[in-house]
Amino acid sequence: MRASPAPRAGRGAGRPAAVDQLAVAGSACTCGAPRGRSAAAEGGLAVLEAVPGTDPATIEFGELGYAREARISYQDFRDAQERGWLPEGVKLQVSLPTPFAIISTFLDPESAQVVLPAYSRAMFAEVKRIADAIPHEDLALQCDVCIEMIVWDGQPSIVPSFPGAREIVAATLKSCLNAVPADIELGVHLCYGDYDARHFIEPVDAGAEVELANTILDLAGRPLAWIHMPVPVARTDDAFYAPLADLKLQAQTRLYLGLIHADGRDSQRIAAAHKVVPEFGVATECGIARQRTPDQVRQLIRAHAAVTAEPATTT
Repeated sequence: MRASPAPRAGRGAGRPAAVDQLAVAGSACTCGAPRGRSAAAEGGLAVLEAVPGTDPATIEFGELGYAREARISYQDFRDAQERGWLPEGVKLQVSLPTPFAIISTFLDPESAQVVLPAYSRAMFAEVKRIADAIPHEDLALQCDVCIEMIVWDGQPSIVPSFPGAREIVAATLKSCLNAVPADIELGVHLCYGDYDARHFIEPVDAGAEVELANTILDLAGRPLAWIHMPVPVARTDDAFYAPLADLKLQAQTRLYLGLIHADGRDSQRIAAAHKVVPEFGVATECGIARQRTPDQVRQLIRAHAAVTAEPATTT
């Protein structure tokens, strides 16, 4: 185990925390009839729009809460270390959504352009607070890339397409990578969504994930510790994994495939992936927390243990 994940802030019942953050941003955003499609509107969630005439320079956000939750999680992490529950060398993993994902989900496209710069500043300030509060040798940051992944894939979905989408995605991701101090371990989780424990769309194969991963690696300008790619539960076929042959990892970047579903076919997915990539780590496709019952979580933990067990040795 390389990193122990911290709980993700704002993942509660009811209206997402991001909506409340946007709604109080200097009264710059209001609920209203959106002027275009958004993921929130397509999914039946609240949609906000910028008040007409709002100057983007006047929009300010306070603390978003991610650093506060990370500080609390670090206290729990240190306690677990002192009790001997975590092995030496394990870091606290703090996972953060991208500003583009939040803004493009809950605002109509025109309003998103107005609000994104201010929300980006606020999110990157959260990164700095986290970096200031937690020793860098104990910290790993993960950039959760979801809406960008859906846009990059290009299939029809609840995430609307727009002109120049890939160029905008690349630019926003580069700003996220640049916000993390170089001496903090950084990884990327590619995501196809987790609304009601389901993907927004299912990837045809790993091709779009490989394309975006290669783009991120080119943009990074720094070492990336890992790239995580989700694998749908039904994909035990060779065709899904074939594009992984085009993945251009840095020497120090570890590939993790999210193919653990505890459905009895984990070993089949691993075998199919091994035909293309000789070495990789395994994970769930979108975190253990997306499981909805304690029994499901235990099943996933047992599944991880089963496929990663060292071969038995005899003396």
